[in-house]
Amino acid sequence: MGASIVIFILLSSRRKIILKSKEFYLSFVVAFIVYLPFVINVFQSNFAPIKYILDRLEKGGSLKKALELWGAQLGLLGIFFFILFLYVIIYYIVNFIRKKTSEKDMYFALISFIPFLYLLQKSFKNKLEVNWPLFMYIGGIFLVGFFIAKHWKKKSIRILFLINVIFCSIIIFFAISNYFYKLVHINGDPIDRYFKYNSIRYDLKEYYDENMDKNLRIFGMNYQIPSMINFYLKPDIEAVTLNLGTYHPTVFDFFYDDDEFIATDMYFVGGGAEHLKEYFDEIIPITNFISFRGKNEVGHYNLFLCKNYKGNGLDFIYKGSKFEF
Repeated sequence: MGASIVIFILLSSRRKIILKSKEFYLSFVVAFIVYLPFVINVFQSNFAPIKYILDRLEKGGSLKKALELWGAQLGLLGIFFFILFLYVIIYYIVNFIRKKTSEKDMYFALISFIPFLYLLQKSFKNKLEVNWPLFMYIGGIFLVGFFIAKHWKKKSIRILFLINVIFCSIIIFFAISNYFYKLVHINGDPIDRYFKYNSIRYDLKEYYDENMDKNLRIFGMNYQIPSMINFYLKPDIEAVTLNLGTYHPTVFDFFYDDDEFIATDMYFVGGGAEHLKEYFDEIIPITNFISFRGKNEVGHYNLFLCKNYKGNGLDFIYKGSKFEF
């Protein structure tokens, strides 16, 4: 978006006036003040958010993943709104080149058009999260509303608008209803996530209170399980994620140095522990917990006692790594 704004200024017939105005430079000061807490957090966490995103962009993409990303955008925005969004940002850019539209319209189109092109080419090279394109809509969504209002007297626009609203409402209805009644059976149903941690919330909590050594730390191999443990079990010692090269770094990597855990015993909650043998002297299985959604198993967790942690042997996070945007 920053690049889009710069390009707009360079293309604008008023660029000299903009660059000489105090409001232009004041906007940078205001933006810096608004985002200062986030900037401070980024520096304090050793650039954790930036490193995480760059690490995700290292993951290879494919045609299938690209189609999934853009198919999800169709579902989230609705077919009519998404197609109209693409149409208006291209329409106003083309008309600006032909000198048939104002710079104001072109500005809104440009701050969506360039991010769209960036995300489009990235989606074929890298695995992108479904919510990442959100910033792409900031300009174009205003133009979509303007376009619909301008052509509201056309019966076809009103019908398409109504169809899109009904389509989105049906999706929301099924998403909410599926939580309570399981109306639609979907492989890998994302709503199962609301149930998969129930055994941590209840069974593991009870077992922790009655049987586990409160002086030992619990760890996981992803960020969800330690987060659930910290929220529901409230252990005396914070549960963490260990970065053993099997998952992307998490916030715990920036709160703790791996050396702090060396030569300590810890509990592990997760799947199998075969991949942990090289990091501990001994791994003792204790018990397991299963989460159900009705009669269906949606989560299975094993509890192990891991003795004498040896350290991850990694050259701390991202040292010397180079990333390509």
